[in-house]
Amino acid sequence: DQSGNGNDAVQATAANQPKIVNAGSLIADNGIDFDGSDRVSLASFAGGALSQPNTLFVVAQADNSDGNQKIVSGATNTFVGTSPSSTGRYNIRAGGTIREGSTAVNTSQHLFSVFYNTTDELFIDGSGTAEISADAGSSSLSSLFIGIQDNGFNGFDGKIKEVILYNSDQTANRPAIE
Repeated sequence: DQSGNGNDAVQATAANQPKIVNAGSLIADNGIDFDGSDRVSLASFAGGALSQPNTLFVVAQADNSDGNQKIVSGATNTFVGTSPSSTGRYNIRAGGTIREGSTAVNTSQHLFSVFYNTTDELFIDGSGTAEISADAGSSSLSSLFIGIQDNGFNGFDGKIKEVILYNSDQTANRPAIE
């Protein structure tokens, strides 16, 4: 956590930690490698739950386009983040309805920009038009799970390069942040 708030992503179980080195070679330049099953990082918020609006930026690349994988999730028994959906398209949810975009899950690196407020939005790769612009529900963010769903299922198989979370509406700043 570079904000100084101490919300560092940690995984105490060594066997479940995502890889930054593989066979002696650094892979962190391409992102932290998640294996799709049991590798998970978790950050708890020192200041308590973050109510909406929230803005999330994630750079990730899936190793495959299989099934239901959570890139980032949060809250209790629901995901708040981006994920390849079971229908093969990227989607978002904020404790309510899953809203699906039009981009099919693929193995290209993507920048996901997600805004959770009265109208929730998903932009992919800095496009000028939101793939999703609809209410996906309202949920405070009490924790952040990187590379897996909050309940330990639907692990992400791929690399995550960066996660930036704001507890504010950064819509106006999106182009500069991207």
